[in-house]
Amino acid sequence: MSEPRGERRRTKRWSDALAWAALVLILGGALGRASVAADPMPYWDADPLLTPSVRTGLGPSVRTLLDALAMLGAACALGSATLAGRGIQARWVALLGVGGVWVALHGFVTPTDPMGTGRGDLEDLLIGGRWLGALGGAIGLAHLRGRVRRLGLGVCLGFVVMLAAKGMMQQNVEHPLTMLDYEAQREQILAARGWRVDSPQALAYERRLRQNDASGWFGMPNVYATFGGIGLVAGTCLAIGGVRRKQTGAALAAGLGAVCGGAMLVMSHSKGGAGASAIGLGIGMLVGSGWAGNRWRAWLLAGAPAVVLLLVVARGLVGERIGELSLLFRWHYAQGSARMILEHPLLGVGPGGFRDAYLLTRPPIGVEEVASPHNVLLEWVATLGLGGLAWCGAGLGLILRAGRDGPIEEAPTNEREDVLLVAFLAGGVTVASALIEQAMATPEGALARILGLGLW
Repeated sequence: MSEPRGERRRTKRWSDALAWAALVLILGGALGRASVAADPMPYWDADPLLTPSVRTGLGPSVRTLLDALAMLGAACALGSATLAGRGIQARWVALLGVGGVWVALHGFVTPTDPMGTGRGDLEDLLIGGRWLGALGGAIGLAHLRGRVRRLGLGVCLGFVVMLAAKGMMQQNVEHPLTMLDYEAQREQILAARGWRVDSPQALAYERRLRQNDASGWFGMPNVYATFGGIGLVAGTCLAIGGVRRKQTGAALAAGLGAVCGGAMLVMSHSKGGAGASAIGLGIGMLVGSGWAGNRWRAWLLAGAPAVVLLLVVARGLVGERIGELSLLFRWHYAQGSARMILEHPLLGVGPGGFRDAYLLTRPPIGVEEVASPHNVLLEWVATLGLGGLAWCGAGLGLILRAGRDGPIEEAPTNEREDVLLVAFLAGGVTVASALIEQAMATPEGALARILGLGLW
């Protein structure tokens, strides 16, 4: 018997409602996290008796709540796909669950604890929870279709403009003022962190501080450059498509995103971001010209991270014969990660254990102390063992699916409702982040947010 028409309408309404809920829960948390700096130890990043501090970032409890909301959003997306009769990618969900078990194992019982206490580690739970929420949210978004997916993609791409406005304000206002303040209170600032003026920690801190690299709210130029590359590649491809279809408005809007993405790459001074963007543009041109069909497109996308890894290996083999250090340090991180994987292939060293483990596995000429190898695939396998390998498989599946899906299918739309939804997401995230950072608000910062929101 066929399903009654009224029942079908009710099912469709529930499916649509769950899809919209998934979009708001996942993107609201992700964009909110990307609009405010992380504050792992609120009020205690320095001695509060020497340098009074105020809270201007997201602490561990709020970030954990956002991770939980992302997983709830993923569940809504899976429910929507099920009600719509599309089914779900059970393999991705299973691989996500395997990694989640490994996170819980390290969080509650630390099997690789060198002291042999067997106690879990809160940092493992916090970091692993962030990864779980991010990958779970990505899997949820991959199950959305039609209008919801198109709007979600548009909201994400538009956020690049906000990041560009933030980067310009950082380079031209924040960094010069920060350096003036540091020079005026140099000894007090270093003492608050427990460092002598001539200590290696102080010298390394000053070297980083003096680099005028835009980093947005991420604190790391390479992460900022990743978003710039997304804006440049996606904006360029969409602008070309708009010109071909004689859609002038769309081409201009996408061109703005491309210009902002390119500006972000320049402001970040990231060699890796520039190289990855060049690879992305090459793939985009191949796909747009029709030279790469669905299957080849998928494997081109999946092979792009491998190309970047090979470039790092090639730089490592050159050694110290040239003066470039950024990629050489990435080679050191990769070597240390490989040794961790060989020593702990099943369980890994734990999401929060990379820093301590790297001190033991880094090459003799490696001088940096890092909490991440700056490569998510290596980090997952090194810290979660087989669980991380499962997550790498899920990530590869997402990339291959994105390549095979092709253009997002057309769907009935309502321009007024679409604009209101974008305004709700973008405006809500901007207002919330501004309230969190109100203790350090400046006229220039407020202007950058307003400009970024308007262009978004």
